[in-house]
Amino acid sequence: MQQLENLPEGLDEIYNHILRAIDRKYHVDTMTFLQWLAFSKRPMKIAEVAEAITVDYDLKDVPVFNPTKRYADPWDVLRRCSSLVIESEGQYYQLISLFSLC
Repeated sequence: MQQLENLPEGLDEIYNHILRAIDRKYHVDTMTFLQWLAFSKRPMKIAEVAEAITVDYDLKDVPVFNPTKRYADPWDVLRRCSSLVIESEGQYYQLISLFSLC
């Protein structure tokens, strides 16, 4: 019963609760994954999302490829993104929409 009383109210609080639960160690990576998924024109394959992290936008005036940031297991992307990512069309993934929570 205590858990029911502590449920977040509204979608903003639900998203905030999920984002606060992201491991601080992977926070930057996770936010990068979520940004790529949020602004992609189409659902992305998990390997595409995982590869997005290898581009470093902070080092110079132009993006720089950094292979050392590559995830050994692309499925770790889904673990990092918690419940904010859903499977779409079998092999593609996209950011969960507000409407799918209702």
